Amino acid sequence: MSMDILQVSETNLARYEFEDSILTIKLTDGLVVDTPIMKQLLLEAVNFTKNQKYFAIIDLTNNIESTFESRNFYAENELNKFRLADAFIINSLYLQSLTNFYLKFKKPIIPSKMFNDLESAKKWIFSLKESLLTV
Repeated sequence: MSMDILQVSETNLARYEFEDSILTIKLTDGLVVDTPIMKQLLLEAVNFTKNQKYFAIIDLTNNIESTFESRNFYAENELNKFRLADAFIINSLYLQSLTNFYLKFKKPIIPSKMFNDLESAKKWIFSLKESLLTV
């Protein structure tokens, strides 16, 4: 099995790293995510991964805000068909409560989980990849 080469891209909204079907997204510090920005982020991710299915690690440790509408759009849009799982990295109580609410009441159709650090998120994503490969 060959390893994919790490690809990196940076826009004014986020930094993207893609390797072995895992897309790590670190949102720009101070970003206020409304629905048009959320749509742009998702389009950038799909374009960067060249329409491949991917596991997402979304790093929200910068000072990020999002609207209720943008979170709804994230949960219910046509670009979801490309994501296999979402691992959210969160280090603030505010974002932790928003993410808990999202996970509990939106009930994402793909595996989704919250973490405090990148290593834990990667470990979970790797375990999902492994279980998908053995099915």
